[in-house]
Amino acid sequence: MEGTMTFSDAIKTGINTVNKNWMLVIINTITMMVSMVGFAIIVIVPVVVLLLIIGADSVHSFENLDPQQLFALFDTKYLGLALFFGVLVAIYSVFVMAAMLFLYGASSGIIAKSISNNEFVFSFNSFMSEGKRLFTPMLGFTSLTGFLAIVILAVVVAVFFIFSYFSYSGDVTAGLAVTFIKYLFVLIMVTVAFFMFNCTLALTFYGSAALAFNNVRIIAALKDSFRVMVEAPITFWFFLFTMFLLFSVKMLLMLITILMSAIPLIGVVFGFTLNLAMPVIFIYLTYIFMASLFAYYYDKAAFKTDTVNDETLIEHQIP
Repeated sequence: MEGTMTFSDAIKTGINTVNKNWMLVIINTITMMVSMVGFAIIVIVPVVVLLLIIGADSVHSFENLDPQQLFALFDTKYLGLALFFGVLVAIYSVFVMAAMLFLYGASSGIIAKSISNNEFVFSFNSFMSEGKRLFTPMLGFTSLTGFLAIVILAVVVAVFFIFSYFSYSGDVTAGLAVTFIKYLFVLIMVTVAFFMFNCTLALTFYGSAALAFNNVRIIAALKDSFRVMVEAPITFWFFLFTMFLLFSVKMLLMLITILMSAIPLIGVVFGFTLNLAMPVIFIYLTYIFMASLFAYYYDKAAFKTDTVNDETLIEHQIP
C-alpha cells in the first residue's frame, strides 16, 4: 500500500521531528566541537612539532621548507617519533569515524521512533540504546553503499578513458565529428554519474531508514530501500528535491553572512554572530533533511514478509 504523503507534508514532519528531538542537534554540535579540539591537539600540534624538529621555526621557513627535509623524519633519529605520531593520528581517525557512525545510528533510531510513535519522548538512555542497536548494521550498510559508489565511479572513469582512447582520429573532418561525439558522450556520462551517485546516496538514507524502522539485516535493508525506490520513483525525486533545498538554503545563509560581514561596525558584529551560529544551523538543517527522508520512506514503504523478521511483524502488528 503506497502512502499519500506530499513533499511539503514530509518536510513538515521532518521539521516537527527535529524540533521534538532538539537534543540531537546539541549532541551533534558538542561532538563536532570535541572532534575539532581533538584534531588540533592530536593532528595539528604533532605536525607543528615535527616541522620544528626539522628546522621550520617560522612562517618564512615554512614557505621555504625543502621537501627533502621531510624525508629526514624517516632517518633512524626521528623514525620512532614519526611512527608514534602517525599511529596516534590513525587511532584518532578511527575513533572519530566510529563516533560519527554511532551518532548517525543513534540519530536514525531516534528519528524513526519519533515518526512511528507520536508519544515517544527523547532521552539520553534511548539515544545510547539506539546507537548500540544500529552501530554494527550502519557500519555494514554504509560500507556496502560506499563500495557500490566506488564501483560506479570506477566503471564511469574506465568507460570514459576507453572511449577517449578509441575515439582518436587523425582526419580533420572525422576529428570534428569525433570531438562533437566525445563532448556529447562526456555530457551523457556526467549525467549518468550524477544520477547513479545520487541513487546510491538515496539508497543509503532510505536503507538507513529501513534499518531503523524495520530492524532488518543489511541485505534486507538494501533490498527494501531499492524496492521502495523502484515501486515509487517519486522517492528518488524527493531525495533530489530535499538535497537541492538543503544546498540552496546553506548557500543563501553563507551569502547573507558574507554580506552582513561587509557592513561596517554592526554588520561585523552580526556577521561574527552568524559565523558562530552557522555550524549549529547547518546541523539543524541536515537533521531536517534526514528526518524528511525518513518520514517519506515510512509513508511509502509497505512492510513485506520477505524484508522483515518475525520480531518486526509482531511489533508493527500487521493485519
